[in-house]
Amino acid sequence: MHRVLFLTLLLVLAAGNATAQEPVTTELFLTFIPNVQFAPVYVAIENGYFAEEGLDVRIRHGAEHDGVDLVAANQLQLGIFGGEQVLLARSQGRPVVSVYEWFQQFPAGVVTTIGADYDALEQFSDLAGKRVGIHGRSGVTWTAFVALMNAAGLNEGDFELETVGFNVPELVCLGLIDAAVVYLNNEPLQIDDRISARDCGDVQGYRVFPVTPVADLVSNVIVTNETTIDAAPDLVQAFVNAFDRGLQATIANPAAAMLASAPYVEGLLAPGDTEVLASLAQMALDVADKDTTPLVEAEAGKGDLEAQLEELRATLGRGLSSSAKLQSSVLLATLPLWQADVLGYSDRDSWVTTADALLAAGMLESAPDIDPAYTNRFVPGCSAADACP
Repeated sequence: MHRVLFLTLLLVLAAGNATAQEPVTTELFLTFIPNVQFAPVYVAIENGYFAEEGLDVRIRHGAEHDGVDLVAANQLQLGIFGGEQVLLARSQGRPVVSVYEWFQQFPAGVVTTIGADYDALEQFSDLAGKRVGIHGRSGVTWTAFVALMNAAGLNEGDFELETVGFNVPELVCLGLIDAAVVYLNNEPLQIDDRISARDCGDVQGYRVFPVTPVADLVSNVIVTNETTIDAAPDLVQAFVNAFDRGLQATIANPAAAMLASAPYVEGLLAPGDTEVLASLAQMALDVADKDTTPLVEAEAGKGDLEAQLEELRATLGRGLSSSAKLQSSVLLATLPLWQADVLGYSDRDSWVTTADALLAAGMLESAPDIDPAYTNRFVPGCSAADACP
């Protein structure tokens, strides 16, 4: 009898262990559409980092506000959204929480053109009275524009604002606007391409005014909810661990990250691009420390970083199709925006600055409670930043 009970117990334990080893299917909400800028997610999937943490991650794309609603209601447990969306949601009683600050610099600013009759625009305030294109009066780019206006002591009435959607490169090159609010890692590159192709009218160059030097706003963050943090902290930790590895791997080897992104981003690579990238990816593996250290160490000066990126851009551009070359440039332009002493770490002051910008923009009616909006407890290596609240 005891032998039967013992064997039965072993079978039950074995079945339980087998179940425990099965990956947990987790859906991640991403805004926009599949894009090379989501490379760390694709790398974490393709390299098996999520699988090693016991996760089977599926991706769902959609509108940001829909994703925030789903995560807030615990219908989804994880999403990547702008930090301002976390504060706006919490102001409405929705318990979302940032657990990893992916972008350490805000990816938005204002671009202005330089023409043959060179009109010196040395600082943002010089745009007063100019025609400035905006995507709209909400979202990431509007928050950035408001922060830039506040820092310069200006307001909407000081500009001729025109809502232009996402046709900025075309309108700038046609001379229909003097400047525009842009995503720094995308639209300026499109303008640059048109200038190089002599398809941008009298425009000979451009100048960018990023928001981060004047206002350290919180950008894209990994978001969950209070219920998941309380009931399934291991799930959150597993996801963050794998994503962090994907981010590091993307920084370390952009060519390999392009290859990992190809199955998810339609039209990313043309015939022949795969072979070129595979060769470059292997080269990066051979000299990994040389190519990546300045991107993740705080002591790397700005000039060193820019020189490193220029070398990488030239290397990645050799032999690639025009489309893949542009997308590799987008990826490389994004790498510095992820740079931090500790990848993923959130600084409280940046959340306060973001709240102030939202208040100034009229998007928040009162100052929110900052501390429940984010946590660093899941950030790998956060102890190196002397705090892990």
